[in-house]
Amino acid sequence: MQTNLAYIGDALDRAIEADHASPKIPKSDREAAEKKGRKVIGGFRVRDEGAERKALDDIIAKRRAAIEQFRGDRTKLREKLSGLGITPLTICPVSAWFAICKDAGLFVLAPDAQARVGYSPAGFKDYVGVSDSGIEKQAKADWPAFLRRMFPEGRCLPTSSAKATLILPDPPADVSSVLCKAQSLSLKVAAVAEAVNFAEKPSEIAKTANVNPKDLWAQQQGYADYADWLKRDPIIFTEQDTAVAVIAQFGDFPIEKEVVQSQ
Repeated sequence: MQTNLAYIGDALDRAIEADHASPKIPKSDREAAEKKGRKVIGGFRVRDEGAERKALDDIIAKRRAAIEQFRGDRTKLREKLSGLGITPLTICPVSAWFAICKDAGLFVLAPDAQARVGYSPAGFKDYVGVSDSGIEKQAKADWPAFLRRMFPEGRCLPTSSAKATLILPDPPADVSSVLCKAQSLSLKVAAVAEAVNFAEKPSEIAKTANVNPKDLWAQQQGYADYADWLKRDPIIFTEQDTAVAVIAQFGDFPIEKEVVQSQ
């Protein structure tokens, strides 16, 4: 999918400047201001135009402040990118960009240093009992629908314990150059469903989503499950010169008998 980002940036810039000069008041905000102007005084229902105007003025001031904040942030971002030798294709407000991505059907992903992205376990609750082949078949038949299960809002969930390893198409040389320059930055990617893939099979993704969070955490540390981790760590002890006193342990010390017998 080709998108003229420069055009989008120019259009948004013009809209922002126009909004700053003469702020547009959304219908919901205008209705809220009208509500503040409706009062009951001495049993009479009246319209307090002064109160309504004050509410509208506050809304306009807030919108202008938000635009000024964006202008300042845009300048800082341009300076940061310029210092890295990067010329952005466009810079636009976060809310506007996410709205564009949503309208375009893009998935916004923020992979960590291991290329993992968090996804929603809740999206696979009805997959319990479904065979691996059944899951693979469903995912292949409608991959965008499978991704919407993973990312119901069209975005990954960084704090989720359920994670999948992202695989994206190999970038061309010019994009690789930009990525190398930008490696010190926190990067996100917006992509169509066809460009998104994972190292794990769809059945593995669905099953992981239904694993107990404690087991999932332990597996990420290299243990079979949470119970396996408890068998190994931790053991709490205190020392006094040549003596050690174990004062607590979470689980069985796996080779405690062998250790005792060998002493």
